[in-house]
Amino acid sequence: SEFGLVSGAKINFLKSSGLWFGSWALTPTEYAGIQWSCVPPKYLGVPLNSYRNSARYLWERHESLRSHSQAFVPHNLSIFGRAQACNMFLATKLVYVMQILHCARSHIQRFQRVFATFLWSSNMEPMRRDNLFTPSVSTGGRT
Repeated sequence: SEFGLVSGAKINFLKSSGLWFGSWALTPTEYAGIQWSCVPPKYLGVPLNSYRNSARYLWERHESLRSHSQAFVPHNLSIFGRAQACNMFLATKLVYVMQILHCARSHIQRFQRVFATFLWSSNMEPMRRDNLFTPSVSTGGRT
């Protein structure tokens, strides 16, 4: 409340939720005007119960990304149009996910494969991926 008075920010109690973490004697469903649960909620559409083991959720995102990329195929876009569609519509589906969940390099490579095959309209990639994607993790000059 004090922070809100100074900053002008307000808590939207209808959109807010809390997570009881650890061992508690009592876990009320409502506290301080916020709904609380022992089950991890979703954050920006990403289920927080996938935080420790994200492999299944990331595989589902991979399959969703592949199907979304196929929706652009009938439009017969140029390579520049496919690059723009990739950046604007496909990659943005992963922005929040990558900020919240740990993503192993193997998953990143699967996502990059979807982007590359979509961009080239082929399963063959005529150019190294290093030329298409910025490094996902600083490797100190190593590949």
